[in-house]
Amino acid sequence: MRASDGKGGPLSGAPGPRDPGRMTGASFGHYRIVGPLGIGGMGEVWRAEDTRLGREVALKVLPAALADDPERMARFTREARVLASVNHTNVAALYGLEHLSLRPPPQPEDVAAPREPSEPVHVLVMELVEGEGLEEIIARGPLPFAEAAAIGLQICRGLQAAHECGVVHRDLKPANVKVRGDGVVKVLDFGLATSRPEEMPDTAVSQGLTTTKNYPTALGVVLGTAGYMSPEQARGRPVDRRADIWAFGALLYEMLTAAKAFRGETLSDTVAAVLKDEPDWAALPADLEPVAQHVLRRCLAKEPSRRFHHIADVRIELEEAVAVAAPHGDRRRRKSKPAGRVLLAGGAVAVAAVAVIATLRAPPDRPLPTFRALSFRSARVAGARFTPDGHSVVYATSTSQRSLALMSTRTDSIESSPLDLPSADILGIASDGRMALLLDRHCEGSWVSVGTLASADLAGGAARPILERVNGGDISRDGTRVAVVRELPTTQRLEYPLGHTVFETRGWISHVRISPDGERVAFLHHPFYGDDRGLVAMVDRSGTLTRLTRELSDSVQGLAWAPDGRSVWFSVFVFGQGGVVWKVRPGEEPVERLRSPVSVRIQDIASDGRVLLVAGDTRAEIAGRLAGQDEERSYEGWNDDSVGGLSADGRVIAGNIQVATVDGEYTAFSRSSDGSTPVRLGYGDVFGVSPHGRWVFARRMTSKLNSLLMLPTGPGESRTIDLGDVRPDSSSSSMLTCSLDGRYASFAGLAGEGGPRIYVLDVAQGTIRAVGPEGIRSPVMAPDGSRVACLGPDDAITVYAVPSGAAHRVPGTVPGERPLQWSRDGRALLVWNRVFPARIHQVDADHGSRRLALEIMPRNPAGVLYGQIFLTPGGTSYVYRFRRDVSTLFLVEGLR
Repeated sequence: MRASDGKGGPLSGAPGPRDPGRMTGASFGHYRIVGPLGIGGMGEVWRAEDTRLGREVALKVLPAALADDPERMARFTREARVLASVNHTNVAALYGLEHLSLRPPPQPEDVAAPREPSEPVHVLVMELVEGEGLEEIIARGPLPFAEAAAIGLQICRGLQAAHECGVVHRDLKPANVKVRGDGVVKVLDFGLATSRPEEMPDTAVSQGLTTTKNYPTALGVVLGTAGYMSPEQARGRPVDRRADIWAFGALLYEMLTAAKAFRGETLSDTVAAVLKDEPDWAALPADLEPVAQHVLRRCLAKEPSRRFHHIADVRIELEEAVAVAAPHGDRRRRKSKPAGRVLLAGGAVAVAAVAVIATLRAPPDRPLPTFRALSFRSARVAGARFTPDGHSVVYATSTSQRSLALMSTRTDSIESSPLDLPSADILGIASDGRMALLLDRHCEGSWVSVGTLASADLAGGAARPILERVNGGDISRDGTRVAVVRELPTTQRLEYPLGHTVFETRGWISHVRISPDGERVAFLHHPFYGDDRGLVAMVDRSGTLTRLTRELSDSVQGLAWAPDGRSVWFSVFVFGQGGVVWKVRPGEEPVERLRSPVSVRIQDIASDGRVLLVAGDTRAEIAGRLAGQDEERSYEGWNDDSVGGLSADGRVIAGNIQVATVDGEYTAFSRSSDGSTPVRLGYGDVFGVSPHGRWVFARRMTSKLNSLLMLPTGPGESRTIDLGDVRPDSSSSSMLTCSLDGRYASFAGLAGEGGPRIYVLDVAQGTIRAVGPEGIRSPVMAPDGSRVACLGPDDAITVYAVPSGAAHRVPGTVPGERPLQWSRDGRALLVWNRVFPARIHQVDADHGSRRLALEIMPRNPAGVLYGQIFLTPGGTSYVYRFRRDVSTLFLVEGLR
């Protein structure tokens, strides 16, 4: 048990943590106490020296009320583990959660008789942030907008990084923000002073400090600081990341006015102001840009649904406000001492982060790069590589899905010449002119494409096929080794050299590039198959993996090594903003090199630093012929809308607005064949529609992965079905289909580390059963619910009986085809090879007789990448989505 005399702290007869003078020199394990940093409700905080690593850290000793409650401590440990995964410049790092004993400082008599250490206590080891607190900066007077925005944007970036990991602060305030001497802003105590909102008593509120008291039902509960709490937080209701957005608005208001947005003489008065009053908007600077005022009003909207839903949206709006204000400069001077170097280190970065919607550009501390177009056709540009001499470029271009042509051009010419080689994409060129190609590269759903690895000589000659079912790869500079990504039934495998596995994933791998020295391979890892969100990673030949970035929530496409092999460049497309090129070194934060108002994909970097960059317009389009329509129509909506299902009666489409996300989940919508406006239904990845369009089925992508959502398209409440240890397969080609009576549905799911299996759901009962072996996917349920057609483990179309699992392969099908739908009588299957023009055949499921049933092709074939097709039983109605990429290859000089 922990001994305490009420004065000396947790060590009986020893100097207590609340005695700073007597604590100096004491130690927790190998952490030696240097001095106090603060004491609050969440425990004592001490400056300490890590004697092993030779650095100073901050130690927070957790209070007994928290540490002695096993359930609360287990939850706190989980939250600490999540926070430790947040790696961002603007978040104070959490190094560890230790269980350590306090050993008193040595005394002369201890040499002969060392004193025993205390019982172990829980200690958080955190980054020690030196600098000035934001509350001290505000105390000197209002900040000019540029300075406040520079601080605010860095806070937004820190919040965004943590929110994307599922961590919510709930106690953001000036006291928890520090500005270092170099201008870097750090958010402190992130996610550590929190507990479940439903356990928070209404009285656990402090006027100026976050407090923890021994409440009978909630020991160690922290609610927040009254002046910065959102209304829902003040009422004791459940909170989410929008509570942090409210607090950020209050903090930004205070920076601009040097006064709290909500204040009162007493705690009750302050809480009442939060719940009922508006800030004194007249106190804001008279010349504050309207965009900035809009940001504040949206952050401080009392109703959470009217508030910004994502801190990234706040950042985007604030960047726009900076862009608007920048040409005018600061129209008022601060009367007191400036806050360190924030304007230099923070304001310049903030202005540099804004995309100028007129031209590609570089950050202002470097000369603007120059751009020279190398391709001039209305087509898609795929891969591009410099030739060994650096004076020519080989690139692949196409006007349709399967017609990639290899072209060659000099960097000082406007003419391109075709190479005498079959349809292929360029993967890499060795110094001796040997090329790695991907023959017949084509998409098979979403971003994932396959082809046949081949080699060819730049000087001429035929291509030599090497390996089928390859997603991508590269050739080493000396031409002796090849890296490949193999498409397997349930995983993708990175091999380097060929035949030696160094990485494998259930997601997908793209943009594989071998380092100049041939020792490492950099690549983009996309954890969700078919979704282009992901991270930059690197692996050496022994299989040691290094993550160069955190997982990014935006489209990650394009990667190249710097010529010296010390850094990797990659490109990201941010919806609503444009393309960004980043440079990253192992162990360091990425550095922005270029912003563009359009999508950009970096391809290659020459020895002299010139860059090949593909810039273009990539968007999704939806078309179809629904019930009651005589001809195909276009269904325009938000750019990048997706389709997740079509009702069996052909009257309801459902899908996702992918540019509108909340907590990492896409927004679900449905729309009717009558041409009415799409209706937003909720959040989740849509992958099925009930036969009459009354329900939309969705799967989660960030939490509650082992569940299935049913969202009503009309009156009614949503329903969640617990799937136990099964999680729906997130592959974009894996959809849920129903029997015509709506009683049963089939979907592909994953359990543990096993491969995908087909599950049949009893919709009314909410129970599931597995059908068939592992490794089968893309299920389509027969109209009567008695059979499920899918791709078997050998990629052949196979029919499984329900519930027995008896299987037979469907004769008459062609390798590469997949089942789309059944005929209405359940005797035949409609199949497609996932290529446009889409030639959909009807194949008798038992006998294999085959006929062409339907042809679908976008009216304009230019730049079509891939597509998905949804049919009603028998194919009388259909809807399809395809992605179009019309792009240009640029040579960029001066990009450093």
